[in-house]
Amino acid sequence: MNHFTLLIFMSITIASCSRNKYLTADYDRLANQHSVIAVLPYDIQLTGRKATEMSEDEILEYRAQEAKQFQQSLYSEVLRRTGRRDKDINISVQDINKTNRLLGDAGIALTDISEYSPKELGRILDVDAIISTRLMKEMFLSKGEAVLVEVASDLAKDILKDKAPGGVLRYPNSKLSRSSEVDIYCTIVDTEAESAIWVFSTDIDIQWNMEEDEVIEYVNTRISRKFPYRKG
Repeated sequence: MNHFTLLIFMSITIASCSRNKYLTADYDRLANQHSVIAVLPYDIQLTGRKATEMSEDEILEYRAQEAKQFQQSLYSEVLRRTGRRDKDINISVQDINKTNRLLGDAGIALTDISEYSPKELGRILDVDAIISTRLMKEMFLSKGEAVLVEVASDLAKDILKDKAPGGVLRYPNSKLSRSSEVDIYCTIVDTEAESAIWVFSTDIDIQWNMEEDEVIEYVNTRISRKFPYRKG
């Protein structure tokens, strides 16, 4: 085997491994049996301390709001990549309005989905697999909710530290120089066998001056690019 042929062989092997590294041992056995999957609302977990300005009901409201925003975005990103061409995603995705309506009819709050088993959710939604995503972060993304859960009390300290000798702020808005880590854990689970067939896990740093939609799109683009059920 000459050097050029070896390089081509190595490139193909590496690319193949890259495409398949998120698949579990059960993927080949179970994925071919799937016709319809459902995108669940995200399980939003806050890792920071509770902001005193927010009640428990307000926190639940924001969690539910972001759970649906992330769900809508991932649903759209996955659908955008479905089709009949090679390497397109080849699976039917249940309309999220139907998904959420069925969950509501069953009395399941968007913030309580993680308390139900894949088999229970599969029977409620009448799907073969569910896309379940847990997102752990320090703060809410909404500009309307200005409280930063983990480090709100630290901002005043940062601003003071950033003052120049003459008392002028070195950074007009110290938030723009800070970032927050977001941990993402996404799985596709066969609802009958209750086995994960695909797992995607990563973490990203979010700058505090990023727009809410920008953050959500960035997260879900990362997930959808690695999504399985591909042709070719």
